[in-house]
Amino acid sequence: MSNPSGGAPLFFVKPGHSSQDCGTSSAVISLAPGATMAAADMKTLWGSATPSLSQRLAFLACAATQYSTVFVNVEYRDH
Repeated sequence: MSNPSGGAPLFFVKPGHSSQDCGTSSAVISLAPGATMAAADMKTLWGSATPSLSQRLAFLACAATQYSTVFVNVEYRDH
């Protein structure tokens, strides 16, 4: 999971929290423009640093932007 360069900062909401918690640093995983999500952060969100695509990988994220469209890159690597 990565945030394209030139994008807006993204805040992925941790399990047990809601979009109302987007301003609470302990409730979100921040992903700056041009950054890639760390394995430990994926484990926090989905229970595994290498989640299987055979399960649904849902996420809730907030963006610090005034625009209505935000891009997120999701890449799957088959090891």
